Amino acid sequence: MLEGPSDQILLAGISSWLGRQNIPDLERLDLNRITLVPAGGVSQVPYLIYLARGRDIERPAVIALLDGDKAGNDARAAIRKGGARRKPLISDNLVLQLSDTELDGVTTDNPHGRVAIEDLVPTGIAVAAAARYCAEFVPDIDVPALGLTVSSVFGEDSAEPAKAGAKGTIDAVEQAIRRIAAEENFELNKIGFARSVLSVLVELASEAPQERDRQVLAKNFRLLFSALGVRQRAAVRAESVERVASRINRARDRFMREHVSTATREHVLLLIEEISGQLDDSEEAEDVRAEMRSWRTRFHLNEDPREVIEDIEKLHTALRSLAYLGKRNAASEPTTPHTPTLDAGDGTLVIASNEDVSQLLSRP
Repeated sequence: MLEGPSDQILLAGISSWLGRQNIPDLERLDLNRITLVPAGGVSQVPYLIYLARGRDIERPAVIALLDGDKAGNDARAAIRKGGARRKPLISDNLVLQLSDTELDGVTTDNPHGRVAIEDLVPTGIAVAAAARYCAEFVPDIDVPALGLTVSSVFGEDSAEPAKAGAKGTIDAVEQAIRRIAAEENFELNKIGFARSVLSVLVELASEAPQERDRQVLAKNFRLLFSALGVRQRAAVRAESVERVASRINRARDRFMREHVSTATREHVLLLIEEISGQLDDSEEAEDVRAEMRSWRTRFHLNEDPREVIEDIEKLHTALRSLAYLGKRNAASEPTTPHTPTLDAGDGTLVIASNEDVSQLLSRP
């Protein structure tokens, strides 16, 4: 879940661009395995998570990316608070906020830090993107002639140095253009800016003076994608565990109701067959299968199937713990994100995203 369509364009486009640089998979988004959903505003993110998760037994894995501002803080608090039952919409460790210490390795020119996703874009590329946007949609403004620099956008040369960048890089660049070009009504559209950033990355591929900016941008987004990847894998594991546990619990509860004090080996073999038939091909499901295979020795299931289980309480205990086996194993897996290095190769940007991104890229 993302705040808006410009986030969707930047994430999909830059991930694809990094793919053309032969960046490792751990530092990119696999757009064949994750759907980027813009909520249409940060306040809508919790509600969309609620709708996506629903009340079904099997629910989709969901993670969220939020800005590092007050609105992002409020949205995160709403996700923690949850719905009517006061249960978090998703676990807090599946939410990534740009201000999280996990992203402290990001380099940004904004003195206010990582307020919005555009703050991961170096000022040089942001100004070049604004110039491209104006050349296409506001030709009366010659951005290169304005001589925009980090100082004029964020520093002492800005109109209000203390406030410059408080709302993010786009707002700071927009305010600088308004002031220097004397165009009070100028607006830098976020979707148009995102498209322009992707175009500029292609144009700068052969310009050595901008190579440092390209490397900084690549490092920033590789760090972001690495952190998102950790959450994506954790969310998928959690849902796989819940799905497996739900199927086990249904079969277990029915078995324990019907066999309170006694059960034959044949009954247990049929239960194993029933549970195995409902499991998928996930690692968590394979852990459950392996555990049930051990029951053949523990409860002598390969002997006369008509004989009763000697220790029914031991069997009940094994059944109760079976559903939590995947959770224990998943909890022991490492969740540290991969830390990228500052380098980038040459390549051509290709947008490889879903239909929504293609439609957005065709709009001004």
